[in-house]
Amino acid sequence: MSHSDQSSSNTPLRRGQACLDCRKRKMKCDGARPYCGPCVRGNRQEDCEYADGPGRTRTELLEDSVALLQARIQELERPAETTPSMTLHDPHASYRNRQPNAGGSTGMNLGTTSRLPSSSPQIHRDFPPQFRGGPSPAPGISSGPFFGAPTFSSQGNTPRLTPYQGRGASAPLPRPAPSWWEAEEPPADIIQLLFNIFLPRGSQFGWFLSTRRFLDSALQPLPLWHPSRPLPVLLSVIYLMGIHFSGSPELAAREPLLLARVQSQLNSASVSGGGNGGVRHHPKRDMHMLQAELILAYYFFRNGRVVEGRYHVNAAVSLAFACKLNKVRSEADVQVAFGIGGLGTGLPPPVDEVEEGERINAFWQVFVLDRVWSAVMGSSAFISDEEMLLTDVDTPWPLERDVYQPGVLSPDRPKSSRTLAKFLNDPASEDTVEGFSITAMVIKSAILYEQATQVANRYKASNSQSDIQSLRGRSRVLITQIEQFIPTLFPLSDDAIAPEVVRCIILSQILARVALIQVYKAFGGRDGEDGRREALRVAEGIAEVLGRVDGTALVFTNPIIGTLLMTVCEVLVVHVKHERARRHSAVAPTARETGLVGSLEGVVGVMSALGTKCPFTRYQLGRVQEMRGGM
Repeated sequence: MSHSDQSSSNTPLRRGQACLDCRKRKMKCDGARPYCGPCVRGNRQEDCEYADGPGRTRTELLEDSVALLQARIQELERPAETTPSMTLHDPHASYRNRQPNAGGSTGMNLGTTSRLPSSSPQIHRDFPPQFRGGPSPAPGISSGPFFGAPTFSSQGNTPRLTPYQGRGASAPLPRPAPSWWEAEEPPADIIQLLFNIFLPRGSQFGWFLSTRRFLDSALQPLPLWHPSRPLPVLLSVIYLMGIHFSGSPELAAREPLLLARVQSQLNSASVSGGGNGGVRHHPKRDMHMLQAELILAYYFFRNGRVVEGRYHVNAAVSLAFACKLNKVRSEADVQVAFGIGGLGTGLPPPVDEVEEGERINAFWQVFVLDRVWSAVMGSSAFISDEEMLLTDVDTPWPLERDVYQPGVLSPDRPKSSRTLAKFLNDPASEDTVEGFSITAMVIKSAILYEQATQVANRYKASNSQSDIQSLRGRSRVLITQIEQFIPTLFPLSDDAIAPEVVRCIILSQILARVALIQVYKAFGGRDGEDGRREALRVAEGIAEVLGRVDGTALVFTNPIIGTLLMTVCEVLVVHVKHERARRHSAVAPTARETGLVGSLEGVVGVMSALGTKCPFTRYQLGRVQEMRGGM
């Protein structure tokens, strides 16, 4: 049954039948299931739910979970003031007693040497000092035992807590110390919440692993350092991002301590092979380290700590090439590859399609992070796609993670070669299924954005006439390529689609269009007027796309979106000022000026929503407000 067939907009709804989101917003709801019309049009499907069913809604369950979590935190921090709920037997105590050094002691001295680079990359002049990063303090954390380790089960992508049936429960351990955050892992109920917060949004922040397999591994009732569980640093960085996303002041207060733990664990699990023996022989060490580096880089970028973010991008790039992830399903006979930094490790062949899909997605997540943020910072990308440096890219475009399942893809499907070079030669030409996935479209848009930004920056800085002519020729080619590529992007649809898909579609649309703006701004026609006019056309198109989306639905989008929207605002502000300069102050605004102001307000509104959760976007919004001050 179609969405329209389910609509009941022609008959008034009885009291209590509107969805919770429309009731909260005081909007008229049509009562359509599974998502009502207003929520679909506003791309708020994740918030559209009804309270008239037999069970409790997601929002009600989440509110219950948060309330229980707050109570649990209070119990852990102030045990003398609360009634104990339950104490559990620690099933791993005997294991740890027999393994005093298996994976490291529970105590962690975080006063180790920082992993920050000895020399920082060039910093873009637009970044203020407080957003240029620097060494982070690494306070010592003395970890106590992990009390109360219930078992978990996983169904789909959502972990479910089940009661722990431990042996010896009649002889409980003493109550945990108040400093629960200093344990090897958080209590089980907090772990559950943090997984549920981060994993559904993870693909915007570098997540490439199979979520189902990760949960099957992570939720086993085994010690933290057991090889059947994920690498400890990967768990810790997910806990960190879950806390960062949670909005809970109680959890946010522990963020610096958990960040210090992540940095310490990265030191222990470094690519050089040093550190803990359990880490060194972990079967998934390289892929889990790569995943942790990506997530940590996004954490720093979201917080405006761009130097530290760029450093972890560099580490991720080095590890990706050491693992030869640029040669997955390559036509070339790849025997030995030396990644950036001279590492030649490689990985064993993937065991199945799921593992191969993880490697394909891993490479492109690293690639996008490197290319996009190098453009933002005005520096060269680490990944150069050069055969002489063994950095040429043969890995095919990625499919969505869930598609990589045993038996879904043919083992005889074609090999791949020069994926990036072919795309840059003709972005609108594509003859593979993978090349049309939503994930691939985001990556392609990011490539065009990086290319356009780098060409524009080189043109602005060039004093050589021959270089200027060459760059002008390149700009004309880029404009044609991007204009032909944009129609191939997935459009926003009125159909009910998952919020994560909406975020991907919006990001790809904006990346490609801002790429056009970058070229038009730098390479205008006569007196630059043609370029400014075309840049405005594109900026208004972006504002129109954003007008169809509730800004709150984009809060957990890749943090690059704030930079993109600031570029859009710059174009709109210039033209609003131009329109106002053409009329006398006593004359009423023209329809053109009113339309431009409306477009600007819409983009600023989205940035404001993003800024509630992302400090870096909040800073960029401040710059936009400064620009508007002179209007």
